[in-house]
Amino acid sequence: LGQPVELLVYDQIPVSRNEQLKVKLENVAPALKEEGPLGELRWELTLDPRGKATLHFEFVVEHPRDMVVIGLP
Repeated sequence: LGQPVELLVYDQIPVSRNEQLKVKLENVAPALKEEGPLGELRWELTLDPRGKATLHFEFVVEHPRDMVVIGLP
């Protein structure tokens, strides 16, 4: 107790297999330690005892206007 804790946090953004559908990562905070080729996101964090961290990221999906993409608003 009372010691800082080191954390590895992983998440992922969508990955497209369709070359007309592009997913781009934007606005990441705090900075990533690593972004993998298949949309993997990795943070290394050190938290004080009872500390908190908020991770935030946004991604954009680009596609032709006439393309119907299921699962997007």
